[in-house]
Amino acid sequence: MIVAYFQCENWHTEEVARFAEGEVYMACLPALEKLAKEGGMFVTEVERDHTQDLTIDIDADEEVNGG
Repeated sequence: MIVAYFQCENWHTEEVARFAEGEVYMACLPALEKLAKEGGMFVTEVERDHTQDLTIDIDADEEVNGG
């Protein structure tokens, strides 16, 4: 999975899209770059394994729920 962000010079980022396929990301990249530029930002991306979004910290959950 590719996660696209708009980033400004002070390192602030905003997630703007997630893509399952690199080909789709590349097809959308020109439009993303245009939108980012209009907002004074630029596009950055991170390639992630989709299972990273499903990771649960068991210890943190137990602390929250009193277990």
